[in-house]
Amino acid sequence: MQYAAAQTSANTYAEATLTSKDLIPGTQINLIVKVVGTQPNRPPTTPVIKSVSVNYAGTTTYIDSQRNLGYAFIYKLTPVKVGNYTIPTIDVSTASGIIQTNPISFTVHSSDKLLSFPTGVQNQQIKAIWFPEKTSLYPGEQCSVVLNLYIPKTIRIVNSSYPDPVKTNCLAWRFSLPSRTNSGEVSLNNISHRVVTYSTTLSGIKPGTATLGPSKLTLHQRSVVMNPRRGYTTKDTPINLELPAIHFDIKPLPAGAPQDFHGAVGDFKINAYAEKTTLTQDEPTEVILRIAGSGNLTTIKAPVLNSDSWKIIDTSKVTRGEERRLTTGMVTFRQLIRPAPNQALPNSIPEYSFSYFNPEKEIYQTVTTAAIPVTILPSVTQAQAPPEKLGTRPEEMRNILGFIDRSSTQSSIFSQRLFKYWQLIPAIICLLILLPIIRKKINNARAQHPDTQQQNAELAKITENSDTRTFYRRAGRFIEQWLKLDPELEKVLQERDTFCFTQDPAQQEEITSTRKAEIINLLKRHSKLALLLLLSLILTPNIFANNSSSELAKSAWKSGAYQEAISHYRTAYPEPENTPADVLFNIGNCHYRLQQQGAAALAWRQALRVDPTHQQAQQNLRFVEIQNNALVPEYKPWQFYLLHFHPHTYKVIFYSSLWIIAIIILVIIARRPNGVTLTTLIIFLVISPTLATLAKVATHYYPDDHHFAPTDQQAVLLVNTKLYQEAHRQAEHTSIPAASLIKINAARGPWTNISTANDSIGWVETTKISAIFPN
Repeated sequence: MQYAAAQTSANTYAEATLTSKDLIPGTQINLIVKVVGTQPNRPPTTPVIKSVSVNYAGTTTYIDSQRNLGYAFIYKLTPVKVGNYTIPTIDVSTASGIIQTNPISFTVHSSDKLLSFPTGVQNQQIKAIWFPEKTSLYPGEQCSVVLNLYIPKTIRIVNSSYPDPVKTNCLAWRFSLPSRTNSGEVSLNNISHRVVTYSTTLSGIKPGTATLGPSKLTLHQRSVVMNPRRGYTTKDTPINLELPAIHFDIKPLPAGAPQDFHGAVGDFKINAYAEKTTLTQDEPTEVILRIAGSGNLTTIKAPVLNSDSWKIIDTSKVTRGEERRLTTGMVTFRQLIRPAPNQALPNSIPEYSFSYFNPEKEIYQTVTTAAIPVTILPSVTQAQAPPEKLGTRPEEMRNILGFIDRSSTQSSIFSQRLFKYWQLIPAIICLLILLPIIRKKINNARAQHPDTQQQNAELAKITENSDTRTFYRRAGRFIEQWLKLDPELEKVLQERDTFCFTQDPAQQEEITSTRKAEIINLLKRHSKLALLLLLSLILTPNIFANNSSSELAKSAWKSGAYQEAISHYRTAYPEPENTPADVLFNIGNCHYRLQQQGAAALAWRQALRVDPTHQQAQQNLRFVEIQNNALVPEYKPWQFYLLHFHPHTYKVIFYSSLWIIAIIILVIIARRPNGVTLTTLIIFLVISPTLATLAKVATHYYPDDHHFAPTDQQAVLLVNTKLYQEAHRQAEHTSIPAASLIKINAARGPWTNISTANDSIGWVETTKISAIFPN
């Protein structure tokens, strides 16, 4: 469909459209003149075109995509001769004045090349013809290809396939299905036919000959037949069309291409825009690059920034959706850049250049954007500007809290394990209370563990007087069964192999008593170390993390290389659930400095999962949620009073109250106190359940999002995202901001069904979200 429009304002314009631009003589199509944003006084004057019949057919109203009222004037247009035609500008008289449409061109082709295909009905044939926009192309040049079918009106087609051509040295989109509305009608051999149009976009790959076809197309004709038993029934009969190939001459691109030419063919214009123009030396900014025009928009690359003063961090292309089929339109790139280190501070983002080959003029052309003035401030160090204070209300914060620089990044994991083991203290108190009772039965509890008994028995056998071979066999079996090898034990095993597994053991020297005593002491010492090592693996946090990567990450974020710092942190700690909270906090800060606020919120939420007491992560997360107006669970006003204490505090109160109850009961049973002591214990016995209940209620209603969704279903939006009602981009949608907390309901291919904190349910692209702890 070709159209032209003249616009007087954003919401007031007129446009003219044709239902087809490739015709044969006698084809009747619709010319529609639309007026939006104002009321026309009368129908426009019917345009006069030589050898073309144009007749006014009627007027209708409609609502456009922007919900504006529009008026459509319909004309029936019928050319009678072969040739190229132009519909002139049409004046539309409206309440706002005269509005003009731009001219429209169309072509009338000869009907001599129509192909005929039988339908099985006498004198009823389907006609077909190819209408390529051009047959001589340059590599990468786009052209439209149209297939028109002329089907007798008496033939009822109920279903059709796509044309399936063979492609040689060319690329082509899948053909679009015909419009449900009639594309036109024509009389051929005094038989009325309706026009059915298939279209695609084709481009050549390399110089030579390109071929599209032969093509197969199946139509299903529905007819009513008489069945002697069942009466009249419907029958669908396939009609198979074998369409011939069409050929294209792919010409080589001329020599002398500019250095930044990357295969763009067409006619384009570009512009660049940066919303943030005041930034510090280590702060990035996002540049929006738009390329508009006609050509191979799908495969073009971003314009080139030729400057050593700026460093490109990331470039991404915005998906065009269904409009990617069109040869005319606009494509958008988002590029994240920041001032290059060790360079003079620039005062502008210099021109972007974009080179392309214009096939109409057959020359290379280069277009550039205007420079974007910016203000670059020197990096502000912590010595020059005080960091945001811990405890500042998020609503009053102007920046996030600074990075955490500690000698040990294992403190958060160690504090969690310490929280688990503090209960050993009341447990020891209970043990001391029960000690007299335990002492009476201690003799009955002296039985050793079966493994310990077996170890002791085997050690006793080893110490017995025996020959050298027997001694080494027993020692070797003990090492292999109970101990972890080290160089000393491996040496014993080598001696065992020498004495016990040679062909002539009689020639081996006997073991000395001194060496025998050394081996026995070595086995005893290692059997004790094995138990100590087992306990240390249970109680000790992993302090053997990759400290070298952590140091590299620290150096990187201090120098402003935030993406590099993230890479080093991820190398040292590949699993977020096993990463210290301080490290996750620093990763979130790096993402924030890169303007990746969704990823920053994700890292801070991971830090809070690892350590719920991490105040810095709580404060930064809330600041970013307020800054982005993120969708997060809402709480009742009284729940925020619980924030005066950390959730661990309430847990400590709860478990301490339970321990106090247990200790009091044990004292009463074991020691049988009386008088003031008994009264005091009873008072604490009454108070403790109340404290435990209050602490449990506070833990349950603490505003930490645990009621929103199970942990394995919680995720964060990484960028501002569209929430679609259905799992495709043409569905109705709403926008939800980055850093919003969501619940994952289900996944289907590249789409994920989610629920938001404001009870909205819909589909988002899976790449736009990330689970807090991925499976």
